[in-house]
Amino acid sequence: EDYDYDMYDILFMDVASASQKEQYLSELYHKDHFDYLIDAESMIVVNVGSMPSIHGDDVTDQDSRTDFFKMISTDSSCYGSAIVYEEPLAAPLDTTFISIFSEFHSETYFRYVRPMPTSIDLDIVQRFHKQDSSLLPTQFYDGSSHKAYLTPSRAWENWYCRSNLGKDQYQCHTLLPKFYDPANHVSETEIRRDATKGRGHYAVTDIPEGSFINADDSHIHLHMHRYQWEALNDFVEKFPDAHMYRDLKN
Repeated sequence: EDYDYDMYDILFMDVASASQKEQYLSELYHKDHFDYLIDAESMIVVNVGSMPSIHGDDVTDQDSRTDFFKMISTDSSCYGSAIVYEEPLAAPLDTTFISIFSEFHSETYFRYVRPMPTSIDLDIVQRFHKQDSSLLPTQFYDGSSHKAYLTPSRAWENWYCRSNLGKDQYQCHTLLPKFYDPANHVSETEIRRDATKGRGHYAVTDIPEGSFINADDSHIHLHMHRYQWEALNDFVEKFPDAHMYRDLKN
């Protein structure tokens, strides 16, 4: 018989039983099981296990998560994409969350992976119910914390490169080993003024081909204007429970 089911924006699944993790991840999470509950803009979020060790060993769930990611990366799974992230605040319960998108080119996916945290902040604020202004609704979540979910930790990076999913990819077997070798980094550079081109960035020693130049330079540091620094201090003073902004200031 045909039934009219409610469609959901998000399906959240908590695989709490250790004995069921492999069953759920290896068999159940095929899109066909949920076609009557989700549409092209839906997400499935799976809470299962915890972060691998820094050496990339998936000690909590053997190979079940690897098999799961292999499954959703094939055309037969019908899923669009998946992102894994850690939520430390979930401890001591399972801290790993896998966000699975019904369609890769969906609006949901592109809004989830937006690089600008400010746009996420604006969306959150615009959807808040009115409340006492003295309360801080974004104590544990805002655009910056969401952006952190999009960058896998070193442990997950190592896990991916050790798994059958990534071990044959260039960034895993060549780029990252070179990047993590200090011998491949060069910082002997200086800024000089050129009569024709103006200010220029020059090497002060011969740089071998394939080296990383100033990889720890300003592009990975945070720069703030004076008015931003003053606004940050005022915000932390008004909302001392805003731990993320307090830590940023410190």
